[in-house]
Amino acid sequence: MSNFRATHARVAHFDTAFTIGGRFPYAIIALLLAMLGTALGGCSQITDRDIRIIQVTELRELQSRQASAPSALVLVDPRSAERYEAGHIPGAIRLALTQVNPDGPRRPELVGHQEIVVYGDNPGSHVGRAMTKRLMEAGYRNVRFFAGGAEEYGRLYGLQRLTTPPAETEEASRGSGA
Repeated sequence: MSNFRATHARVAHFDTAFTIGGRFPYAIIALLLAMLGTALGGCSQITDRDIRIIQVTELRELQSRQASAPSALVLVDPRSAERYEAGHIPGAIRLALTQVNPDGPRRPELVGHQEIVVYGDNPGSHVGRAMTKRLMEAGYRNVRFFAGGAEEYGRLYGLQRLTTPPAETEEASRGSGA
């Protein structure tokens, strides 16, 4: 019986140490839980499972529609400037991941488009997937990821280049010097 009294005394001491006026501070706990919920609510819960994939055939249909309705589509290429200049899907804009702030103002080049399609080099493109999730987190609607990326599109339809790749430059100089 003495063990029961000792345990009961410890529990009683615990109760008085963590209560106010003999009552558990439910209001304080409720307030803390509400603050925690608000803080966690601001965290992104977007994962790769949330990403909607678009196939190359549907992308080509959107590009065809874009000819008569420019607001139908905006293509976003988040790759490095060098990769973009070496070859990108025609009509794509280069937008670095760091240029999109989920809590910041909307990007003017993305506003007003019915579809936003993001791509990288290929299906394993981390920067492409990250940009897709970042745009979704920022509240943009109809954001999709073209998993085939520049590699698939370039193989099927060709890419638009702003610079000549080094291998082609060397071949051109050898051919003109002969």
